[in-house]
Amino acid sequence: MEEQELQAMYLDDDVIDVRRLIKILWEYRRWIVVSTFGAALLALLVSLVLPPVYEATALAVMTPTQYKLQFDPRIETVVNTVDMQIDVYTGLATSDSVIQKVFSALEPLPQGVENIDDLRDILEVTGKNGLLTFSVKAHSPQDASRVANLWVQTFVNEANRVYGTNDTEQLTFFTEQFDEAARTLQQAEDALTDFAARDKSAIVQNQLNSLQQKQKDYLTERRALENALQDLDSLLTKMQSQGNSQMVDFSDQINALFLSLRVFNAGKSFPLQLQISDPGTLGSMSVTEQRQVLLDTRQVVEDRIDAIEGELSALEPQILSLQTELRGYQLERARLERERDLAADTYTALAHKVDEVAIVTNDSVGQVRIASTALTPIKPVSPRKLVNTVLAGVLGAMAAAVGALGAAWWREEDEAQPMASKPAAAD
Repeated sequence: MEEQELQAMYLDDDVIDVRRLIKILWEYRRWIVVSTFGAALLALLVSLVLPPVYEATALAVMTPTQYKLQFDPRIETVVNTVDMQIDVYTGLATSDSVIQKVFSALEPLPQGVENIDDLRDILEVTGKNGLLTFSVKAHSPQDASRVANLWVQTFVNEANRVYGTNDTEQLTFFTEQFDEAARTLQQAEDALTDFAARDKSAIVQNQLNSLQQKQKDYLTERRALENALQDLDSLLTKMQSQGNSQMVDFSDQINALFLSLRVFNAGKSFPLQLQISDPGTLGSMSVTEQRQVLLDTRQVVEDRIDAIEGELSALEPQILSLQTELRGYQLERARLERERDLAADTYTALAHKVDEVAIVTNDSVGQVRIASTALTPIKPVSPRKLVNTVLAGVLGAMAAAVGALGAAWWREEDEAQPMASKPAAAD
């Protein structure tokens, strides 16, 4: 019978008896109440002893660029969107550069802040949809608002300097580039002026034109002499069929005379003209005599053609030399003019950019602006006495209840051991 009761007791251990739990808690009610009020009182005392912490909040907003001033399209200003910059701005707000500037400007330092790491611990920034929230926690409400306002102002200045358009460093950069472009343009213009003082292209061009005209005249004269030589050969061939003692026909005399005039007028700008009104004025001449005259004329023509060939051969190197010299002057002038034009274009583009950046830099409104400054907080955010007291009381009650259940379980174990040993003794 006792063994059955013992087994029943063990089976009851696997079932939660609510009445039994309530009876145990009621039995230890004084302990639970004392623990609850003790924990709550302790939390209240600690909350009263801890220094209060105040939180101040300032806001900064990132606005997209409403206009893009651009005088010259060759130097374009690229503006990023707000969505691309939000993570960059939050990183900049907690960067060493910004924190260092805030720490250097704090005079005096807030209570509990002795170095940059202490200052970083009381700062917090969050960003969403182009709005940045700067939160500062300090033991003094004045310190909290002072640090928050200084932090947001430092951030706005730094953000507009680094990512904005109103950047004095950018103006200084373009101004220096503009000054360098002005010096380069002046040097290019001076070089072109110096070249003009020694440029002989016009003189060489005139000399070249003169030689080319002379060459052209020689070629024209040679062509005329070659044609006359062909006519002389034709007339000599014709006269070979006539007897030597025979008198020359009047027509052949006229032809011979005209051939002589053609040879004489070859290369002349103003040819000699001969007018015969009476055929009797021409003397009679035998075929042999006329042929000899024609042969002498032919020899003169050949000698003249040889002389022209020599003149043309002498002109050719002179013309080539003048062409090379002229081309050198032309190429040097073209190079200097290109350098001058490039320097002028660069100078003009940078002049427009300097004016553009100067106008934008003088704009007092940047892309990042302060949306709201921090007011001096009135109530501390911690420690929250009521919340801490209630939570401590609840935790104290729970700890006391667990302790009461543990004590009851330990007591029942001690009582169960003598009952389990009785059957063993009977055996």
